[in-house]
Amino acid sequence: MKSAILVPVGNAKVRDPKTKNYLLPDGETKTLSGRFGRYWRRRIRNGSVIIKPKKIVKKIVKNIEARTEINKEKN
Repeated sequence: MKSAILVPVGNAKVRDPKTKNYLLPDGETKTLSGRFGRYWRRRIRNGSVIIKPKKIVKKIVKNIEARTEINKEKN
């Protein structure tokens, strides 16, 4: 199953059809296949949510970890 981190655009309130809760502002991992996947693909097409690339998230985490290590060495 293909999944992605989905983030609501702006102040959009987007409900998860399975849990009935609003999508978190920081994003959540959702499946893009199957019955609920169709729902999320429609939200992507109409601009309510965007996909946050996983590779970029991993790079950001690595950069933050590297910076904290450098800061620890300086102190």
